[in-house]
Amino acid sequence: MKKFYLLLIAFTTTYTFAQTLDQSDLPFAGLGWTSGIDSNYSAVVPAGGTGQSWNFSGLQYDYIDTSGFTDAAGTPYAGSFPTANLASHDLSTGDWSYFTNSSTGFYVNGIVSAGTTLSFSPAQLYVPVPFSYGNTQTNISRVEIDTIVQGFAAKIIIIFHADFNADGSGSLITPTATYPSTLRVKETMLQTDSFLLDYIGQGNYTLISAQQTQITSYRWYSHGATANYIMGITADSLGTTTTQSDYLIQWAVLGTNNINVSNLLKVYPDPATEYVTLSNGTIPFESLDVYNILAEKVYSSAISNSIGQAELKLDVSNWIPGVYFYTVKAGSNTIQGKFSVQH
Repeated sequence: MKKFYLLLIAFTTTYTFAQTLDQSDLPFAGLGWTSGIDSNYSAVVPAGGTGQSWNFSGLQYDYIDTSGFTDAAGTPYAGSFPTANLASHDLSTGDWSYFTNSSTGFYVNGIVSAGTTLSFSPAQLYVPVPFSYGNTQTNISRVEIDTIVQGFAAKIIIIFHADFNADGSGSLITPTATYPSTLRVKETMLQTDSFLLDYIGQGNYTLISAQQTQITSYRWYSHGATANYIMGITADSLGTTTTQSDYLIQWAVLGTNNINVSNLLKVYPDPATEYVTLSNGTIPFESLDVYNILAEKVYSSAISNSIGQAELKLDVSNWIPGVYFYTVKAGSNTIQGKFSVQH
């Protein structure tokens, strides 16, 4: 999840320029969104405090990212994360990520990537609740990886120490919208990586090396809509100069059905030049909607089950080159993804 993780969270207003985040505002199954990512964004981090006017209207992106949540129950690796109630599936990589929406915050439980399971114990906090301007909170999470190095049992232990501070509030402008009242949350993450070896094979591990890195992130949220994660920037260890940015382009509530991975949609060729084919095995399509990056619907088709179409071919020869996002309903599944068009 690369993206890891742009959560769309709403806030409850308590007083001017200050919001309070509670559990009812955390992400839910069916919520999906797209973001513009600039992996090389560089600028001085603007000041915090109340009454700020942040202007990021000049942000650009070098790629589009799509994210969304489904119910954890019924997904392939739910048994490995019994406390998780939400999951996210990256169609491009096949990765699964698991989360817990609780009364104390939104947590990352773990990731399954390329057959490797990474479990956070304790879970990693992404957003604390309840949380208001001026609040602070600390979270410590841990990942342990067991492996073999040159015939010896080895462990890689990663400890994350995160300090959260709601350090700013005010208006925010992005390339897609203006938000008159937002809350900025600063997260300072200190990561300690330790490598240990068991030389004699009796479970006694010796510390071989350890190193630390620190990253500071700033995230803006606004009150009053379904999807209210607005933008974020990643900064250097001192939190003064940015190294990456992302901002919300569009969002949608796509339904709460679990994704059936045995029947995931195949889309080809990608990129497409004249035609793009969507194939769903043997399950007929019920509907297909396609949107451009401005959230404008460019194609919509309601398909009767009696037709029995499990494969569709779209003529994209006259479409503007770029990234497009689709939502398919087929059987009990709602499937989302993206493809690109080039001429």
